[in-house]
Amino acid sequence: MKLLDRYLLRELVGPFLFGVGVVLMLFEGSVIFQVLNTLDQRASLWGLARVLLFKVPYLLVWSAPVATLFASAFAINRLGRDNEITCIRSAGVSVRRICLPIAAVGLLVSAAAFLANERLVPWAEQQANTTMRQMAIAQAIPQIQANVFFNSESYWFYVGSVQKSGAHDVALQNVLIYQLRDDGTLPMLITAKRGRSHGMEWEFDDDWKVVFNRDNLVEGQFRFFPGKPLKLNLARAVQDFWVNQRTAQEMTISELKQQIDQLGGRSTSAAAINDIALDYHLRFSIPLSCLIFALMAAPLSLRFARGGSFWGILLSIVLGFVYYNTIFFAKVMGSNGVIPPVVAGWSQDVLFGVLGLFLIAREE
Repeated sequence: MKLLDRYLLRELVGPFLFGVGVVLMLFEGSVIFQVLNTLDQRASLWGLARVLLFKVPYLLVWSAPVATLFASAFAINRLGRDNEITCIRSAGVSVRRICLPIAAVGLLVSAAAFLANERLVPWAEQQANTTMRQMAIAQAIPQIQANVFFNSESYWFYVGSVQKSGAHDVALQNVLIYQLRDDGTLPMLITAKRGRSHGMEWEFDDDWKVVFNRDNLVEGQFRFFPGKPLKLNLARAVQDFWVNQRTAQEMTISELKQQIDQLGGRSTSAAAINDIALDYHLRFSIPLSCLIFALMAAPLSLRFARGGSFWGILLSIVLGFVYYNTIFFAKVMGSNGVIPPVVAGWSQDVLFGVLGLFLIAREE
């Protein structure tokens, strides 16, 4: 490795780590909002800390391109303002040669981001989502109050009186339950003289149910299990919702490809296939953006750095925001079938890659 390469690499390390830290903090803030919004702002501090920790690998992959962009722009700007670029060029070194070590760093970061996305991110996302599921299931236990309607899953409860019967259990008297129905008809009405809770499982004695027909008339009144208590597992709906649910971030590339092939052979909606196909292409395009941004930021900053201006850095930051917005816009277009998933997944790389090559050729 030549002296020029080592010198440029040292200039890149600090700004890259700073860029990763800044973008990571911004993304973690959005994760905090998402967790609190999903769990109705009742997430435990320990659970929230676990989610934030396990989200780090995924967020690092998404922050790496902009961190590379910022590091390249800052390093070249600093060398340009101190006229070191002028000295290097006067020694016969071309712009392409100056950009070579920066491109090598971009390629290295792209490879690291790709490997992390394939090896580390699926496991970390599984841990983060498992923590979210555990907190969601724990919150399915409603706070029982007397003479107040309260909700859990598809049930609405009204309890005449409540008495604690243990550390976590309560005894209920004169219970009225509305079970909402999916067909839009009136809820099924359940009454019970006595009840008790065991964690998320409730039992009711002397219970009756009243069923309404589609004309909103009473169809009948029945006992559930004569001589036996009625049992309601309030966690079942939550568990059924989460079980076997895997997000795209929890899958490897081969698993995503397998799911695309499986869905393609079924009567699945085009939107569902588009979403998975889009995530598949983003697995490649997001890491590659590190290399593309390294090629683009260097000549952009070089053009403005000669006069001691920071416009190159500012423009690089603006391009970083444009980059993320381009991805979000393309994802919406791709998910809705306006453009093919392959175009939506690679549009930002093509756009910024062409811009980077143009800037290098022009600066040379």
